[in-house]
Amino acid sequence: AHLDWKEKKYLDSNIKWDIGMCHQNFIDRRKKEFSIIEFNKNVGIAV
Repeated sequence: AHLDWKEKKYLDSNIKWDIGMCHQNFIDRRKKEFSIIEFNKNVGIAV
């Protein structure tokens, strides 16, 4: 599954200064929806 544009924009806007927290929040928020999360630090894509 791919992020919708709002989630993508949010991750992109926060990625430069808070990649660690952004990544953790992403996992916390999505772990029930995705069995596997692959987080690309450059573009913020979940697959």
